[in-house]
Amino acid sequence: PYYSQSVLTTQRIQEIHTRLPQLKIFLHIFPSTMFDQKKLDSPIAKVSFSSQNTQAQFDNAWANHQDAFMKNANGEYVYNAIDPPIGDMWLKEEQGYLMDPSNSFYQNFLYSRIKYLITEIGYDGVYLDIMLSGFMKGMYYSRPAINGVPITDQQWKDKLIILYRALQDKRQNDLDPRMRNAFIFTNSVGGGKYTRGIKQYNIDLQTQGVQIENPFQDFTNMSIAKWKETVDLIKDITSLRNNQMRGWLHYHFTEGMTDRARCDQQSLFVYASYLLGNQSPDFAFLFLCKFTGNRIYTASTTGKPTVRSRMPTTLPSTRPTPPSPSLPTQDSCSSKKRRPISPPT
Repeated sequence: PYYSQSVLTTQRIQEIHTRLPQLKIFLHIFPSTMFDQKKLDSPIAKVSFSSQNTQAQFDNAWANHQDAFMKNANGEYVYNAIDPPIGDMWLKEEQGYLMDPSNSFYQNFLYSRIKYLITEIGYDGVYLDIMLSGFMKGMYYSRPAINGVPITDQQWKDKLIILYRALQDKRQNDLDPRMRNAFIFTNSVGGGKYTRGIKQYNIDLQTQGVQIENPFQDFTNMSIAKWKETVDLIKDITSLRNNQMRGWLHYHFTEGMTDRARCDQQSLFVYASYLLGNQSPDFAFLFLCKFTGNRIYTASTTGKPTVRSRMPTTLPSTRPTPPSPSLPTQDSCSSKKRRPISPPT
């Protein structure tokens, strides 16, 4: 959500579909959030979050559905936070409000908004960010509470499961075939402490597809045991849905990197590890290094064609011959020089 070109027009989507009919285009959205559009002052936020809800929709929720807005233990609203700013992207207090995922009004609103984005704007699906099994406190100014008691990670996880199953039930029973064929993917794997019990969480969630984000961040000093644990995580997730789990492994932790040789080394390490763990033919790989001057090098991409609109990057429809890297050691993996490829415009 940190790029000004993040929201595609209907015309642009149609052009892409005409040129690449098998390509699927997803819109990145923050679930469980409604934005007070008139208060957004970040240049990027004004564009990126304009598709989540209109000002009229926020005003209606604020006036008539206060029970859908979550509050903390002090009775204050819980606001989304991007602070400190990331370039021209930030979210301050009273701009984005945390909504209760288990609230029926919010569930109905979110599904109707997803349906609008798919049937009216032309997206093939949506990607629900931060659907992690624990409450991601770094994305909010405070922690929500239930009856004045701060919410536990288990309670938050239960609410997300309720929300996602409600969305899928509505989609699967929608009379519009475009919705029955649509996709609702989730950022429900995460990293660090959020990977504990993550396979069962995604089974309970019954997700259509997932993003595995930024594994092997500490690859230079990663122990063999930790490396194997992460490879097994990739295996566990991609083996769901009878080894047909859809989605992508997206590595963007290297933003701000200044050493291309390190980018090549790290990308090869992550790619080789991904190949060892991946069980699904419908799972893609994307590795980005962003250097000084906003130059982006795509070190490796492979898998079924997929585009996430908030960072529009086309993945090829054919799987290239994988490299033959050395087996990873406790410290690092052999690197291989590759020519930088500019992202599509």
